[in-house]
Amino acid sequence: MSALTRLTGQVMRGLLVPKPVVVQEAAGFKVRKFLKLRCQYCYFVRVNGRMHVECTAQGRHKQREPFNVKLLW
Repeated sequence: MSALTRLTGQVMRGLLVPKPVVVQEAAGFKVRKFLKLRCQYCYFVRVNGRMHVECTAQGRHKQREPFNVKLLW
């Protein structure tokens, strides 16, 4: 094998290796019986008959009321 063939093989192996995907996981809503505003940027929203707390500054402040099982059926 020539040096050029070995070099080409190494380059091709480097190209075929999958690159790691960087995924940032996002948490969903916290389910709380009693909702409260945690900072000045939190606000209440009614979605599908349930109260939610949204926050423009901190995503971890998001909360929602639990499902009312009696209304589901």
